[in-house]
Amino acid sequence: MKKDSVKKTFVSGKALKAIIIGSIVGSAVSVFAIILASTIIVKLGMVPYEVIVPIVIAAIVIGAFIGGYITARINKTSGMAMGAVCATVMFVLCLGTGTASGGVLGITVLLRLLLMIVSGAVGGILGVNKRRRR
Repeated sequence: MKKDSVKKTFVSGKALKAIIIGSIVGSAVSVFAIILASTIIVKLGMVPYEVIVPIVIAAIVIGAFIGGYITARINKTSGMAMGAVCATVMFVLCLGTGTASGGVLGITVLLRLLLMIVSGAVGGILGVNKRRRR
């Protein structure tokens, strides 16, 4: 078997590096967005619980989008898949943190997973299709 005929695996060194960096940046963006939203909520005063949950979901979706975008920009191929994998890694991090702090698993967890994967995949598509400046 020739060395040239060896197929690339999906998780090459470059892809793994891109997923790790994208997940870290996406998680940091999510945390920053949640901190910003909580600061605004504290300044406003009494805010109903029904408003807080969508704000948190929006923050993690934005983070997943940014993470997928960065992952695809680093890897330069397979934007949708790379963005979805990055968002899944971010979801696992959020799930682990949430359950470790006493969170309850419910149907909203599946909704968050779906929204994060779709958002990460869209970010990945846009990241791959972004043209470089000359």
